[in-house]
Amino acid sequence: MKNNKGITLISLMMYIIGMVAIAAIISVAVSFYNKNVLTMNDTSDVNMEFNKFDTKMVQETKTAGNQVEAVTTNTIKFTSGNAYTFQDNRIYQNEIVVSNYVKEFIAKLETEGSKQILRIYILLGKGQIEVVKNLSYVVEGVEEELGGSATIVVQGSGTVPEVNEDGLATENFVIKPDASSDLQIVIPVGFAPAILATGTTQSGPGQNGSVASIMPYEEWNNITTEDINKGIVIVDNAITYDNGQATGTVPDFNEYVWVPIPDTSNFKRTEWTTPWGYDANGSWGSGGRKHLLAETSTTNYWWEDKTTTEYTNMEDSVEHYKGFYIGRYEASDNGSGIAQSKRNISPWIEVPQTTAITACKNNTKTPNMHLIYGIEW
Repeated sequence: MKNNKGITLISLMMYIIGMVAIAAIISVAVSFYNKNVLTMNDTSDVNMEFNKFDTKMVQETKTAGNQVEAVTTNTIKFTSGNAYTFQDNRIYQNEIVVSNYVKEFIAKLETEGSKQILRIYILLGKGQIEVVKNLSYVVEGVEEELGGSATIVVQGSGTVPEVNEDGLATENFVIKPDASSDLQIVIPVGFAPAILATGTTQSGPGQNGSVASIMPYEEWNNITTEDINKGIVIVDNAITYDNGQATGTVPDFNEYVWVPIPDTSNFKRTEWTTPWGYDANGSWGSGGRKHLLAETSTTNYWWEDKTTTEYTNMEDSVEHYKGFYIGRYEASDNGSGIAQSKRNISPWIEVPQTTAITACKNNTKTPNMHLIYGIEW
């Protein structure tokens, strides 16, 4: 009889070696597959993050009236109020994350005639995948952000503003003493400069500051540097209503005064002290209340909340328009919880902060009205 033990042992060894080889091949294949899957996922993630950023830039640069207001190497600020910032390997729109996996970001603004050209270098990467993009976005047309296409009314230019039958602006107008001046005033939609009893747009102490008439639009471009510096009074044309029906125009104007800030680098927040007010516990009292620069507001105490869109828009507007309007008189209530600024009306007193905020927002006739911030005061 033949002994087959040697042949069986050799066969078994060959079988084991074959199995090990097959397992190794499968392991390599699985590893290769997994790496490819991870690579494909990383590529997809990076491209998706880029597309989100690109979509935002297209929306901003193609929105009518929007333009680039300021650019640093890692920040782009638009007149829409949106600011895009690169930090911590992310791009933020204000405080919201737009894109992740951003390794490098450089922004640059160029001008070409009336066009703005926004050039961006961006490097995104995840794992072993990196994507580099050199982008150019063209911002066409320069329009004022408060609505309508603004006209620059320059003294002596003969430019005629558009007004309605009541003499109020139908679009925003920027008035400058001369074309190169950094000093300017904006006449918003629905308002007009006023001629006071003194015969000018402003009155000094002891003078009769009542509104005599709305300034005819033919005289708008006769406004001087001195007028702007002293604070031009603008008014709306209040209408009396009876059951929703207009009963006629009455000399019952809301009045506001322009505060020019040609150099916005001086527009800084500061602490201040009042002889009375609410304390940190919300209790009213006298003896001096020091108002600190809190980041967020506290009901009936702090009003310096610089984390809100309203605060950001206010700062951007002042920087863009070189000033802002303030109510000419202490606020009064029209009886319906709407704040107004009118002559010869008793001021609204002992108003809770939250009520005052709501009363400002309820005045839809005056766009962007808000309770005054300490920085404006």
